[in-house]
Amino acid sequence: MKVLFIGDVVGGPGRRGLAAAMPGLRERFAPEIVIVNGENSAGGMGITEKTDTVVEIGGRRCGVINLSGAIGLRVARSPFHEADNILEKIEADFVIVDFHAEVTSEKVAMGWHLDGQVAGVLGVKPELILESLITQMPVKFETADEDVWVMGAVVDVNDKGLADSITPVMVPAPEL
Repeated sequence: MKVLFIGDVVGGPGRRGLAAAMPGLRERFAPEIVIVNGENSAGGMGITEKTDTVVEIGGRRCGVINLSGAIGLRVARSPFHEADNILEKIEADFVIVDFHAEVTSEKVAMGWHLDGQVAGVLGVKPELILESLITQMPVKFETADEDVWVMGAVVDVNDKGLADSITPVMVPAPEL
């Protein structure tokens, strides 16, 4: 099964850019499931019902776990323990983990920790996420006015629920 994971969609330009790019992405990669990280789609300030994350499911149950790293932050629980707890309870044919962490070593460690248990550990670069988590206040992401890109990955998931391959996706959004 092919899963298309799209990284942070920020504000109106990100939503419009993704909408314009999706027909080409669908044709090029033929995903059966599309997962969009839309947590900053409402003008770079979170997510609303109007801008809700899109998950398309066709045939198999896909679990999506969203976690934040802990290094350099004051967090209530370890993301490693939380991942384990969620995986014990989740009822899905395969799981994609969307992991936001400031430190590369923590991202790599999470990948090793979940190796053989999930189809992929993916994430986005967390520049302003760190400030928001430290201050516990919303931080507005600046939206692009031009040169909008759609970035993500295609994960080819096998019958065991694990990734056979992960292909980066980086395409400029068509002019609107």
